[in-house]
Amino acid sequence: MQEIDSCKFRKIFTKTDTFFQETPQFYMKPLFFDVRSLLKNSIYTKEIISDKLSDQFHFHNAYEIALIIEGNGRRIVGDNIGNFSNDDLIILGPNIPHASYSDRKYHIIESSTKVHAIVVYFRPDWITADHMNTTDFTPVKKLLNQLKRGIKVEGKTHSIVKNSLLKLPNADGLKSFTILFRILYNISVSKDYSYLASTRY
Repeated sequence: MQEIDSCKFRKIFTKTDTFFQETPQFYMKPLFFDVRSLLKNSIYTKEIISDKLSDQFHFHNAYEIALIIEGNGRRIVGDNIGNFSNDDLIILGPNIPHASYSDRKYHIIESSTKVHAIVVYFRPDWITADHMNTTDFTPVKKLLNQLKRGIKVEGKTHSIVKNSLLKLPNADGLKSFTILFRILYNISVSKDYSYLASTRY
């Protein structure tokens, strides 16, 4: 993982985003969040309904899928800085620094705006090395390796994955594994995604 140049980020945000001038945690080195304790059966799903997002710049030891059902704002993934809006869907590999924060309108007291999202943390421990080395699993194995840069899912695959993700909060046990594997497989055999962090990261 390339070390974050805080001076570089400060120059970018001073030009483009006054919110960052008021939020010093984005200039610090990313914090490590250990999420392994949450991963019952290697998968943890949470639904977020909040007035705003205001993450600290961080990374963790698990893969992450994040679907913004409702909300707008800015997002950092590695050395990528971009916007998110309704239906934004990204997947990140372990150890890639990232943060999301809502637009300024979400920070106004008594604002009626809200953020609704589904976040899934997972570790593919349930896929054995024997499975990973088979021809059938080759696309998924390749995808998991590519997630070190983070991807944004779009197109027809986005709709398929979104429908599966909406079922995960109410799924458990084998059903959650089945849904998650279907998500990974559908993405792995499609071209409906773009990378977030650059190859230099």
